[in-house]
Amino acid sequence: MKPILTTLAGLAALSVAEAAVIDISPQTDAATNLALIEAAEPGDEVVVAPGTYSFRLYLEGAGTEAEPIVIRAADPANRPVWDLTGDVIEDWPGSYGGGDNGRAIWQVTGSWYVIEGIEFRGGTDGGTGDGGGLRMKFSDHLTLRDCLFVNNDNGLQGAGTDTVVEFCEFDRNGLPGSVDGSHNLYIQGGDLTVRYSYIHDAQRSQNMHIRANRAVFEYNWIARATSYMGDMMPCTMDPCGLDQSLVLRGNVIVRGTPTNDGQVFVMHNDQGDAGMNYELTLVNNTVIGNGDGASLVHFSNEDPVLNVQQTAIVSNNVLVDVASVFRTDDPGLSNWTASGSNNWLSDGTNDTNGLAGSVFGADPGFVNLGGGNYVPAAGSPLVGGADQTLVDLVDREVYPDENDPLQWRWRLSAADIGAFESTTAGAGVGPYDAIPDPGTTQTEDTDTDPSGSTDDTDSSGTGTETDSGGCGCSSSSGPGGWWLFFPILLAWRVSAAPGVRAV
Repeated sequence: MKPILTTLAGLAALSVAEAAVIDISPQTDAATNLALIEAAEPGDEVVVAPGTYSFRLYLEGAGTEAEPIVIRAADPANRPVWDLTGDVIEDWPGSYGGGDNGRAIWQVTGSWYVIEGIEFRGGTDGGTGDGGGLRMKFSDHLTLRDCLFVNNDNGLQGAGTDTVVEFCEFDRNGLPGSVDGSHNLYIQGGDLTVRYSYIHDAQRSQNMHIRANRAVFEYNWIARATSYMGDMMPCTMDPCGLDQSLVLRGNVIVRGTPTNDGQVFVMHNDQGDAGMNYELTLVNNTVIGNGDGASLVHFSNEDPVLNVQQTAIVSNNVLVDVASVFRTDDPGLSNWTASGSNNWLSDGTNDTNGLAGSVFGADPGFVNLGGGNYVPAAGSPLVGGADQTLVDLVDREVYPDENDPLQWRWRLSAADIGAFESTTAGAGVGPYDAIPDPGTTQTEDTDTDPSGSTDDTDSSGTGTETDSGGCGCSSSSGPGGWWLFFPILLAWRVSAAPGVRAV
């Protein structure tokens, strides 16, 4: 086993009253680098030079809204790489010796961290699939920006309060053949917002395995999971709650050819927790299916004691080659509700009861469907077809190119169905760009944060679980009246974490 490193020299160097700039270099020994980073205090900036680093980090600092602890790449165009390829995580050097020290390359259990421009590669436990790139361990106000997670058991995992992920890429995470499911994102509790990110090609299970109390995924490009795209399941790591909400808005979702042909997203109580309530909202997404038997939303609702209510609201979405909108395991129960309006659906799409104003057709009229350009072209049936009461929910859009997806643009209006507006043009906004003036047709978001969750803690601190799954096959529909949930939709407008300073 590689030795656990400790050093006092680096810690002594940080015993200053004022915020410091802390330079990290691959030419410095790992023991010193490790100690310097972990000892960073509120207001400090840890500036990491390009190169490869091969040690674990355990971040316990207590930043503040006014003085976050910033850890960033010195050169965003040349990310520093934490690469633990070739051995299990726990056997690499690190200061933390707890029983969960092999759960991620970096673990964040502190508050108000901003982490920018870091690559996490090769984080694995070698068999179970519970390792990962970065783990939130009851973190508070963690912001990840312009980070790359590639070939880890899980890209991002764990539970935190007020987590924001922006402009990040999750690429081929998941351990093939692992005992447990492993995913691009495995969120076990808490709440988070993920925006302007590229989440693709999960190698073992889902792109999005979401056990959070509240989660928002907006303006992302999400593509090609091995099993199916994503799910809502009960929390397994505090802070937890019986009410769970997931909002998907303005995303491009490309199904690919996964092994599970029954669902794109599912609400499923795999833990047997009594009293669960789920709300899944999809607004202005563009979903590209493959013509298999998958339903967009699967209600796994069999036991009303466990599943008190499962609700799906589906409005202003484009569903291309998706077999059905809703699939319900026990349609005779009253513990599920399906609703929404103004969706474009391929001819022959089934199980649409509960939807109003659906537009069916053979061709959505994209600029280039085969080439991956899903912007509505002139004359497209998507143009002007959106439910205008949702205009305030979709003020931005993902950049219309999977080759360069970590950007967004102001949406000039919200008249069109799907993730893109036909009238929007111009360059995208990236992680280090100034926020442009949205112009007279659009005002900048003044969103509020959706958290409001309690910050309970788990005495074990591990959040370990066995990932079961599997759902049934019957299909049906539910009652309408999506407008009853419009106040809930409005309450879900989300902003970036406050107090993040520019670096």
